[in-house]
Amino acid sequence: MSPNFDDLIDGSDSGDALEGLRRVHDLLVSASPPPPLSGRVARPPRIGAPARRRRIVATASLAAAASVVVGVLAGYTIGHRTGFDTAYALTMHGVGAGRDATALIDVGTQDPAGNRPLEMTVRGLPPLAKGGWYELYLTYKGKTVLPCGTFQTGAASSAQVIMNMPGTLSEHTGWIVTTRQPGKPRRVFLTT
Repeated sequence: MSPNFDDLIDGSDSGDALEGLRRVHDLLVSASPPPPLSGRVARPPRIGAPARRRRIVATASLAAAASVVVGVLAGYTIGHRTGFDTAYALTMHGVGAGRDATALIDVGTQDPAGNRPLEMTVRGLPPLAKGGWYELYLTYKGKTVLPCGTFQTGAASSAQVIMNMPGTLSEHTGWIVTTRQPGKPRRVFLTT
């Protein structure tokens, strides 16, 4: 049994407001009941299930984040380990078109055969056109005498490369980085 409209109001409303309320009441009373609920909607939620699900998601997220951090640290450690004892380091500065470029060369201790490992980190050398590369040379009185290796730079204009230098350092007076591009003359970009 539906409540009587007059029993529901306190009598303070009048006129159009009262008439509007009466129309809404009559519509609500004449409406049929909603259809029965089905499936998941009919079952009330279990208390504690959302909290447990949040804990599981949070734990899984934390484990995933921890594994990413461990992977990054391992990659950084492996990627920045030179694998040789550095005897000394030297810096190079840019010249000409490469005036904004820099390089750091870690020179390793000489092995029994007379070779020295080198690790070179270059910044600010733009990538060369297809088929081109950079070359590192030892010099003697300004002339290139001994190649140490070749490399390319990526979109970030940088590279980190491992090379080798045979011979003793006393036979050389400097270092240069030149370009090698098909059909173009060699240019010096870095020097000590």
